Amino acid sequence: MEDGIVDDDESSAICDVITEVVGDSYSDTGLSSLGATPTFRYAAFEDVASDLSECCFVLTGNFRIKPRRKIEEALKAKGAEISKTFMRKTTHLIVALEASRDWIETHQGLKIKKAREYYQDAGQPLILAEFDVTRALDLS
Repeated sequence: MEDGIVDDDESSAICDVITEVVGDSYSDTGLSSLGATPTFRYAAFEDVASDLSECCFVLTGNFRIKPRRKIEEALKAKGAEISKTFMRKTTHLIVALEASRDWIETHQGLKIKKAREYYQDAGQPLILAEFDVTRALDLS
């Protein structure tokens, strides 16, 4: 770091020290520091059309916006369909920053696992981060 630039090795070392002090940083950074825990790439909500009539959203996790219904209503107002369960027609999965009590692993539940599998086969659903969606819907 003497050169004023943090390279990949230095970044990893910094993250290791932070993890030792405060725990895993996943909820803040989206990057897991817990061994082989899976991570995924979020899509930008801006890439989603303002008319969501062809979209089916599923939400997973413990959202900061309470109740979750507020997010669902804002999406429905733009024409989106909301589903409680993940299915082939799901186009978007919105992931909360905090795990649900039902998640099977530290950073994912069955909905996220299915979404990752379906994405490899069909290129959807897009995975969206809670903070990005709530900001774009002006709910934050």
